[in-house]
Amino acid sequence: MSVRLQHFFVSSPYVRNVLRSGLRTFYSMFRVDPAAEYVKVTRRRYREIENETVARVLDDETVLSFHVGSPHKVPNLNKVKTRIFSTVDFIKRQLASGEMQRATFLDVGGSSSLFYDLMEIETSRGHIANVLEEHLKEAKEKGWGWIKMEDDRIELEDDRFDYCLSFECLEHSHNPLLLLRELLRVSRKGVFLSIPWRNQTGVVKKQPGAGPAVQHVFELSPGDLERLVSHAGGKVVRQEPLSTEAKMFSLNPAVALFRKRAGYGSPNVLLAHIKRLSHD
Repeated sequence: MSVRLQHFFVSSPYVRNVLRSGLRTFYSMFRVDPAAEYVKVTRRRYREIENETVARVLDDETVLSFHVGSPHKVPNLNKVKTRIFSTVDFIKRQLASGEMQRATFLDVGGSSSLFYDLMEIETSRGHIANVLEEHLKEAKEKGWGWIKMEDDRIELEDDRFDYCLSFECLEHSHNPLLLLRELLRVSRKGVFLSIPWRNQTGVVKKQPGAGPAVQHVFELSPGDLERLVSHAGGKVVRQEPLSTEAKMFSLNPAVALFRKRAGYGSPNVLLAHIKRLSHD
């Protein structure tokens, strides 16, 4: 096959539409329900890590209210629970024995105290910072320290906290380099963050009507996160991929194909531990 013909089959909208139509017909013949499959693999993944503490702290109502930005709230419930628990587990594994019980934390971009509750942090040791006033409501009601941010700036003195947390936040920033510098500036010992897993860095197209809590701007690959952190005066000391969907086997060929094409079981979140190299 000539290079020109290969390019036609890869890039032609007509060919892509024909292939999509064929896949939909194939899935329909074998009764594949994409929404049901998504719920199934995220539920299985959550059950792999669920325990009594997780079930008690991560109640469905709070998770749906504060941590599921997608309009498809219920289908994403187990996915978000897995992400929250796995993120806290990652932090615990990076910290020295006893550090979690004495350190102070600032959750930048946080909208509830769920992370602190799972980490067993008292209100005296945890603050929440956000640019959106409505996302600070729970912090105020429960007695957590709170900080109203202006854009990506954190109006605090240097070294104010031991650690900064920033989960699923950096990709929403219009100036991720500034935000990383601020996170490193106000934390004495390091930063823990999570971002969507991407093999390649990309700039996300603006969605009409999407607010800052939904709209992604820059999505970074692991390598580009390391490079951007270096420009902020820090170093990524640990990165771990996280999958919030289980890799499940099926004898149904259409289900097996759908799950493979959907990438279930592959990483979709990147967890990172960052330390500051020196003061600017």
